[in-house]
Amino acid sequence: MKKIRPVGLIFVLVFVALVVVFNLFFLNSTVKSLIINAGEGIFKAVVEVKSVDVQIAKSRIEIKGLKIADKDNEFRNLFETEKIVFDYEFVPLLKKKVIIDDVELIGMATGTKREKSGKLPPKKIKKIEKKEQKEKKDNKLFADLNKKISDKAGSEIKKLPVTKTVDKVID
Repeated sequence: MKKIRPVGLIFVLVFVALVVVFNLFFLNSTVKSLIINAGEGIFKAVVEVKSVDVQIAKSRIEIKGLKIADKDNEFRNLFETEKIVFDYEFVPLLKKKVIIDDVELIGMATGTKREKSGKLPPKKIKKIEKKEQKEKKDNKLFADLNKKISDKAGSEIKKLPVTKTVDKVID
């Protein structure tokens, strides 16, 4: 029988502790930041997220208070939701595949009023455009697919039967 080396055990324990600390303190804020940046890149408008709760053990992501501004009407939201819950399979993630088993969407509305402008600052728009140009050079196929998805998402969101469009401004 082989002996367990103290150095190896310490290394494993430190690694496990770092993973646990990252999950406890940084995972939710990192995912929230990724959602905001990706949303602003796709929609070219302000994206707000109240909170994100990633539950690795349950293979679940819960996003609360998602608001995406309309880039053409800065004081309106393209859409907003109270809560979105994704149940996914963890093992395929290790093979760089995403399989979502269930999506729950609660309290979605389109065309709602915004208190603050939803227009992105010019600096951020330039940064997004610069990134898009780089992506087009690096991978034209991916850039074309991204544009098609963005265009399709914008046109299809209004056709969803579960959405409600708020046309009246209630003060």
